Amino acid sequence: MSPTQKGSENQSSQASEYINIEAEENLDETNDQDVNKGHGEEDDGENHAEEDDGEDHAEDNEGSQKAKRQKTLLVWEDFVEVTLPSGEVKVECVHCKKKWLNTQVDLQQLTNDTRKYPVDVDMKPPSLIGLDGKYDVIKMRESIANWLMATEQPFNTVEDDMFVYMMKTANPMFERVSRATIKSDCIKVYERERKKLKALINDVSSICLTTNCWKSSHQRIEYMVITGHFIDQNWRLQKRVLSFVHVPPPRIGLDIADGIYKCLKECEVEGKIFSISVDNASYNDRAVSTFKKNFSKVKKLTCGGRLFHVRCCAHILNLLVKDGLSRIEDVIEEVREAVKYINHSEARRQSFSNVAHQLQVPDRKLLIDVTTRWNSTYDTLSLAIKFKDVFPRYADYEPHFKHLPTEQDWENVERVCEVLQVFKVCTNVISGSDYPTANLYLIEVYKVKETLDKGVLSESSFIRDMTNKRKEKFDKYWGECHLLMAIAGVLDPRLKKRVVNFCYEKIYSSDEASKNIEDVSKALELMYEEYLENHDALMKENASNKSGSSRGNGSSKANEESIGSGWDAFDEYLKDADFDRPGNGNRAEPS
Repeated sequence: MSPTQKGSENQSSQASEYINIEAEENLDETNDQDVNKGHGEEDDGENHAEEDDGEDHAEDNEGSQKAKRQKTLLVWEDFVEVTLPSGEVKVECVHCKKKWLNTQVDLQQLTNDTRKYPVDVDMKPPSLIGLDGKYDVIKMRESIANWLMATEQPFNTVEDDMFVYMMKTANPMFERVSRATIKSDCIKVYERERKKLKALINDVSSICLTTNCWKSSHQRIEYMVITGHFIDQNWRLQKRVLSFVHVPPPRIGLDIADGIYKCLKECEVEGKIFSISVDNASYNDRAVSTFKKNFSKVKKLTCGGRLFHVRCCAHILNLLVKDGLSRIEDVIEEVREAVKYINHSEARRQSFSNVAHQLQVPDRKLLIDVTTRWNSTYDTLSLAIKFKDVFPRYADYEPHFKHLPTEQDWENVERVCEVLQVFKVCTNVISGSDYPTANLYLIEVYKVKETLDKGVLSESSFIRDMTNKRKEKFDKYWGECHLLMAIAGVLDPRLKKRVVNFCYEKIYSSDEASKNIEDVSKALELMYEEYLENHDALMKENASNKSGSSRGNGSSKANEESIGSGWDAFDEYLKDADFDRPGNGNRAEPS
């Protein structure tokens, strides 16, 4: 079958609304005909059905059996065909055990049902019955340990009487365990997963690190989390937490550097670090500078280390936004208190809802923001703006309601929200963790720069003053050429070097844009030359290993020479050929 025929067959199978099995379809059509016939024709219909069945069986028994077309859609991995005692064949969900008749199965139904059970392959529950048919206590305790750690439950949960009652109800063979035992089980699970992580990153050539520091709310202890980002052997983007490091205050650059290096040493990846992304705290600058000096002594850094230190783009956007929100802090506080007052009781919410209905405003619940997250504040303000006419009317019904921003305040909030909407979209794009984001930075930075340039030229003095302060920070962090964003954009086959030419002409002046574009071109050429050096070194190493094994076994060399390989001859041709490589001048490729 040709590729075109295969493609059309797949399209037709996906376009069909229902999934039909030949035998079931024939039987159903016959049954439909029987219903429409009169009573006198019922026997004939049944005879026809039996004859059809006989013909089907005869065709099945001819020579080789006809193979049914395989179900290639991924959704079928979560469904199996089961035969009921009545002889009916249905499809059954492996999660909820719900059954559908084959002739009534809608592909969309199966897909929607599967989405309710997003079970990862590695997280499928283990069987508690061993190969010998006995109940496995160890696996049961391991499952409990995983549940405790995933849901952050205290160890003494397993000693609670109701927990034991629940487990014995589900499994009468369950035995009570102590908090000390389950703690030991959790440590064993951690050590096993640690070994899996080391095995996963053992074959990885380069790892990018991100760090973040915060204070535990209940322990009052400051931690630093170190996360590794890399491409595995199957070309899948991976993100793994490498370690949590306790960093006591006051944090200084050397403490951060020591904590990160200790983690890398334990994971045995200290020689594989490609870059480190940190926020813009001064101690992080000193820590990365220390790392860069130490790593450069044992490993040649890409582009001379210009790609090693990466400033967190999301953190820079956060700093720009906070400068804007500080200009309307009084209004934000008024809106925040108003929302708190209305959401304090059901009666107040109902009264506010009635006023909103009278003014033909769609009824929505007001949101209270998280003060440490500006995107939450933006959501609160953008929703409150829609109720700006409702608040004064509500105050007529509630004499104790005093939180009323002025009309000028609402106008300033609207202007700020228009700008914040751009920042929120940019933050959502570059904060993704399930897909590569480095190639998206440059376009989003250009959009931010364009928004700031428009704000500087705004007719409103309020917007101009707010934007000027933001623009100073923008120029501070992105005024210099950001090589990583540019190179990642060029390596995106959809964008290539056109994205650098387009964005740099918008972000920088004409002279700066030309200089930075040339800087990016030189960095790309340098990376290419470094890649060639690494490739040639790897080829020589493989060749030496190959020749060494051949000397150890003379017959193997004779066999290789007798078998031969076209790739060996082509490799020799590439070594001797003088191609037009960047930096080698205009050399013509040999004909």
